[in-house]
Formats: sequence, structure tokens, C-alpha cells
Amino acid sequence: MWLLTTAFHLDMEKLQTLLAAGSLQEALKLAVQYLTEEIRVLEVRQKIVSEAQEEMTKEQREYVLRRQMKAIQNELGEDDPPRPKPRTCANASPSRPPAEARKEA
Repeated sequence: MWLLTTAFHLDMEKLQTLLAAGSLQEALKLAVQYLTEEIRVLEVRQKIVSEAQEEMTKEQREYVLRRQMKAIQNELGEDDPPRPKPRTCANASPSRPPAEARKEA
């Protein structure tokens, strides 16, 4: 039993309670209780780590997809800056050419 107590990561109070147990059966019951508590703590820790990794994986996947979408838009020319419109003469009528051009034609 003494060897088992060294393997546990118990606080001092629990360790003293375990070592002061009146019988081996009582000590083993306490050991099972302490191990069950430790398993619960480890399961919660594992769940937290798992959730954090899942969230990180989701964010990484979203980042990669955004980069791929941006690359596709660049390839399609959708991400190009807008081109300036050609300058037009304010007095020119879109359906009729200027008078000088009509005389030459």
C-alpha cells in the first residue's frame, strides 16, 4: 500500500487519510475513490483540450478556405481594382458625332 501512495498525485490531507486507514480494505476503498476523482478531472481536461483543438482546426480550415477563395477571385480578375471609365466630352451627344466629324464623313 505504501508503494501505491507514492504513485498518486494527492494533496497532503488525502495522502494522510489514506495512510491512516485502519485496514487494507478501507485504504483500498479510499484509493479507488481518489482514483475515480482523478479520472474525472483528467476527462474534463481532455475534453477542454479536445474542444480547443477542434476550434483551432475550424479556424485554420476557414483561413485556408478564405485564402483559396481570394486566389480564385484573383485568377478570375474579380479582385482587380476598378478601372477608370474613359473620359467623354460633356457636350458630345452619344448618338451624334461632333459637327467637325460629320463634315469630314
